[in-house]
Amino acid sequence: MSGGCALRNPSQVDVRYRERTIRGAAPRPQEKGESVFFECRRQVPALAGASPEWSEVAAAYARGELRLAYEALGALAEPETPLLANLAAEVARGVGHEDEYRDRSEAAWRRWPGDALLTLQRARVLCMRGRLLSAERLLDAFVDYRTEVPNIPGAEGLGFDPLKIARALQVSVAAQSQREGWVRAQTLVLEAEGVLEDPLAAYEVAYALYELRDWPSALALLE
Repeated sequence: MSGGCALRNPSQVDVRYRERTIRGAAPRPQEKGESVFFECRRQVPALAGASPEWSEVAAAYARGELRLAYEALGALAEPETPLLANLAAEVARGVGHEDEYRDRSEAAWRRWPGDALLTLQRARVLCMRGRLLSAERLLDAFVDYRTEVPNIPGAEGLGFDPLKIARALQVSVAAQSQREGWVRAQTLVLEAEGVLEDPLAAYEVAYALYELRDWPSALALLE
C-alpha cells in the first residue's frame, strides 16, 4: 500500500504519477536507484519551527529528489515532531527502504499515539504487515472519533482533511480483503460527497479498484 497523502488549488497540489502501483498510469522516469510508488505530493510541507536542514529534506522530497532527501536525512538527529517523523519515514520508503519505513513509523506511533497523520501512516504499515483487520479497526475508530471530535491532535496545519484520507484508506483496506461490494458502494458515496476531489483520496480509491482488477475505473480516477 502506498503512502501513502488537500488543497484543490492546482498551485498547491503536485500530482506525480510513479510506476510500480498503477501500472501504465503515465509513469515518469525514476531517478537512478529509486524504487517508489505512485505519489500525490503537495508542495513543501509547512514545517513550523523546523531547522533549515529539515526544511531542505522536505523540499528535496517534494521535488522528487529522493536520494538527496535521504542522504540529508542521515545527517539529522531523530525527529522531534510527528510531522518530521512522518516525513523521515516517507523519505525512507521513497528510496525503497521499506523496513526502515516500517520501523520509523512504528517508533513514531509509540511516541505520539493518536496523532492524525501518524494514524494514517500506521494504517498503511499494518496493511504492509498483512494485518488488515487491525488496519480496518484503526481506521474505523479514527473516522468515528474524527466525525465526533473535529479538532484531534495532529490535524491542524496539515493542509488537508485527514478524515477524507482515512475514509479513502478504508476503501483500500476493504479491497485488499476482497470486500468488493462494499468497496464499490463506498466509492460511489465518496464520489458523491466530493471526497475524491482530493488527489490522494482519489489515488487510494484507485488503488482499491486496482486490487479488484478494475483497471479502467482505477485509471479513470487518475486522469
